[in-house]
Amino acid sequence: MTFRTAAGVVALAVTAYGRPCDQPPLKGSVLCDSSKSVSERTDWILQQLTMYDKIELVSVRTGNITSLGLPSYEYWSEALHGVARSPGVTFDAETPFATSFPQVITTGATFNKTLWHTIGNTISTEARAMNNAGHAGLTFWTPNVNLIRDPRWGRGHETPGEDPFATSTYAANFVPGFQEGEDPNHVKASVCYLHLRC
Repeated sequence: MTFRTAAGVVALAVTAYGRPCDQPPLKGSVLCDSSKSVSERTDWILQQLTMYDKIELVSVRTGNITSLGLPSYEYWSEALHGVARSPGVTFDAETPFATSFPQVITTGATFNKTLWHTIGNTISTEARAMNNAGHAGLTFWTPNVNLIRDPRWGRGHETPGEDPFATSTYAANFVPGFQEGEDPNHVKASVCYLHLRC
């Protein structure tokens, strides 16, 4: 994970756990100035973080950054084919379950771009609802874009299949469905590709 990604996680923590921008030390800061670009805001927060803070941010559970008033944040949340029980997601009486779509290998076999986009949108809507209830963050491990070249790997059901074109087309439709919400200036929920290797 890069420090820019870590800073993005911090920014999501800001939206996930209240409004630190309404109180010191962030009130009036560059991070909270929505007229600034994402790049300017990210650069500012990176300058504020100590090396220890940056190291703390490259874990699936970040610690508190008390100097900036940022709470800890768990971003290990799974959503390959629905919001799933994972360290960052809790189910209880208020949010007892979420939709579980068929495994990705089966929806990938439909070659239906509209379906992939709709599934992403539905999953992130439920994720946002769980976040609103305080039962999930806003970052999710999804989609898995590995190519299933050998069934012995054992996780082929998480992927759209073995074809690079189909897998990239799946991601190109699922991700916008997942991340784009009613407000074009804000991400509804954030994907973190699984196992992406360049």
